[in-house]
Order: sequence, then structure tokens, then C-alpha cells
Amino acid sequence: MTHRFGAAVGLWGLCVAGGCGPRKVPSHLQVTAAEPTAAQVAPTTLVEAIEQLVGSDPLVRRPNQRSAEWWASAPDTEPILSWLHATTPSTTSLASLDTLETEWSGTVAVPLARGARLAELEVALPTAPADEQGDRSLVVWLGTFTVKAAPGRTDVRPPLSWIGNHRDAQRQGLVQLAERSVMSGWLENPDLPIAPVAAAMSESQYDRLRDTPEGALIVARATLLRNGARGTSGTTELEAATHLALVQAAADGIRTQRAAQDLARSLATDRGLAPETDPLPPMLEEARVALTADAGSPASLGRALVAVAAQRLDGHCTVGLCTGVDRTATLALAGRQAADAEPVAWAWRVIAAKTALDRLDVAVKQQLPTSAFPLVADIIVGETGQRVPLSLLLQRSMGPDACLTVTRGLGAPDGTRPEDALAAVQAHIGRVCEARPEQLPEAWSPPVAAICTPRE
Repeated sequence: MTHRFGAAVGLWGLCVAGGCGPRKVPSHLQVTAAEPTAAQVAPTTLVEAIEQLVGSDPLVRRPNQRSAEWWASAPDTEPILSWLHATTPSTTSLASLDTLETEWSGTVAVPLARGARLAELEVALPTAPADEQGDRSLVVWLGTFTVKAAPGRTDVRPPLSWIGNHRDAQRQGLVQLAERSVMSGWLENPDLPIAPVAAAMSESQYDRLRDTPEGALIVARATLLRNGARGTSGTTELEAATHLALVQAAADGIRTQRAAQDLARSLATDRGLAPETDPLPPMLEEARVALTADAGSPASLGRALVAVAAQRLDGHCTVGLCTGVDRTATLALAGRQAADAEPVAWAWRVIAAKTALDRLDVAVKQQLPTSAFPLVADIIVGETGQRVPLSLLLQRSMGPDACLTVTRGLGAPDGTRPEDALAAVQAHIGRVCEARPEQLPEAWSPPVAAICTPRE
């Protein structure tokens, strides 16, 4: 079965080097699991089961496992029983967590599997050597990469360079990415009861999680937060921001580039900003905040997730890291919340793909290094559900290894030339365009037509 969390190449070599087996948890990382008390009985509903699993930790790093009989008393707990089996001391492994998440997608097993990975990452951090191999041994716990134990001949960038500039910040960034993955996991299924997760975040210990975009959306959805006026204004602002981003992505010539600049100036002026200010970041932030205030509505929740992904794709995040290879996947998650969120989610998929194509094209034509590979990796993970080789993010130019990874990742015939990789990205844009939703704002039609018309 093809899925995002397939077997990692060279994984077990890394586990031998970095240590993937059970380890003692440092005291400062320990999470106290809620023990059964006289007042606590076996759950009879999925809500009660999730409440007991979460306890006081919304990141579900080390839930009290209890017994199969304990969980079996409640309906719809088969994913929990599978998690119980996958996380016994003798069976917990990257492969078992991958299988768990894949076989039980859209269930509570997703955040449970991701929480288990986060727990392993936190334990490994203090002892992983501060070198190339140590960094590689940590990346595997993100669950989206295949990682070789040693760098390839064209891996010229450090293994965590796509996160930040300094190793300490890079490693802490890994934790932030893993935490965000767990939080997103709670939003995988609109029908998953997450009130216990929101309740756990009420503790002052987790104020930082409540302040993240994902945490705010969990609380808003769990409490059925509604504000129709804010939802409407947020939708309007998000559609206007998306229109601007589409126009900018479609601007391949001097005339269209000037038109994009004129539109940006007009939008900035309308919002009281200096004419030369880029209005896209504040527009996306306004949309996110407004839509979050109405996230008890599935449509507003979905659109809020689009705004979150768009901010990260644009590189302007008010909270947390913009980086990661889950931005396109977040757009897919947004579309699952409600059909009304699909058009704007689709538009940002197009924007991401066209941006990647343009960056690669410039690098090839001007024979320059490129920083586009993290975005390409993001698209591969989000659009195909496959893991992506970490090595792709460590390339500096469109060499044979990078081109082969791009063509394979996007389902094109194997190719090792820059033109092969560009053709693969262009073909991907074509496939996304073919899936165009029927109802799109009229203003989007010209830039969408320009992007979706194949290049000569």
C-alpha cells in the first residue's frame, strides 16, 4: 500500500547509531500519566477514552496504556487497541508507528502515533551527538523523511539547515515541528471528539500550545466557537489574499508583473498600509484570526487552516516556524473539514506548485544555487502521501540526484536532467489544474487560466 509513512531507507542503521530502542526519560521531559483511581472506570464512550488517554498532556507523549480489556469496553476504540499493540516495549518502532498511522488514518491513532514519535525525539535529543550523524538520527522521528545514515555525495548542506542556521535552534525546531504534527493530528477528522484535548490545554503549562494557530483552532472547534460576522470577513480577506497570490504567481512577464505590483499597492492602500508594503502577510494574518473566531463552523475551520498553510508558504508566520514539509498536507487537511474550504485550499496548492516551478526555472536558466527543494519536498509529501528523501533538502543545485528524486517523487518517468525535473513539476501543475473546483471567485479566473495553460 502506498502511503506517506513507508519504510525509511537506511533507517535501522540510524537506529543502531542513534539509538531507537526504549530509553530512560530525563526527568525534565517526563510527563506524568494519569493513573486509574477509585473514581475512574473503564470508558464507555470514545470521548471518555480520549479524555483518559490525554490526561494532562494534549501531546499524548506517554499515555497510560492500561489493558486491551479496559479500552474494549467503549465503542470505536479499535484504533486505540492497535496503538496499544504497536507501542508495547517489545514492538514500538518507527515502522510500527508508521503502520499504525497509515492503517488508522483519520482516527485517534494519528495523534497517538505522532505523540509517540515526539516522545522518542525528546528522549533522543540530549544524547544525540552534535554532529552530522546525530542530526540525521533525530530527523527520522518526524516521520516524513527517508534518511540514510551517512550523507550522499551531493548532500552539501547540513541535515538540519532547512530549519535554521544554528544547531541548537535547529534541534529545538525539530521539537516544534513534531509538536505541530501532533496538534494537526487532532484535526485530521472533523468528527473526532477533541474536547478533552482543549481541556488539557487549559493548564498554564500549555499556554504556548493554545497560542499556536493549531492549538487555537482545537480550542475553537472543541468549544464550538462561532462568530458569523468574523467568519464572513475572514473569508473575504482570505479570498482577496489568495487572488493577490495567484496574480503574483501567474506574473511571468513585465506586463503581468506590473499588474501584480499595482494590485498589491491598491490592497495596501485600502488597508491603511504604506503603498510599498507587501499586504499579503497582514491580510493572511487578519484572515486567520477572523476565521479562528468562527472555527466552530467547519467551513471557517477549513479556511483558517488554509490561512495557516498560506502564511507558512509565504514565509511570514506570527507564531512558530514557517518551515516544514507539511504545508501542502495542511491544505489537504483544510479541504477535509468542509467542501466550502476546498476552492481556496486548491488555489494555494496551485500557488505552491507554480512557485516551486518558477524558483527551479530561475536556478536552471541563471545557473544559480536554489533553495526551492524544501518546497518541492513539501509538495511531494502533501500531494503524493510519500515520504521524501532528506537528501533532497540538502542539495544546492539541480544535479542528477536531485532531479531523479523530483521526477520519482512526482510520479514522472525517471530523469536526471534539469529539464526532466521541470517537466515533472509542470505535469504536476497540470494534474492539480485538472482537479479545479467548479465554484471559484470570478476574479481568480485570469491568473488561474495563465497558470494552468501549459508553457510553450
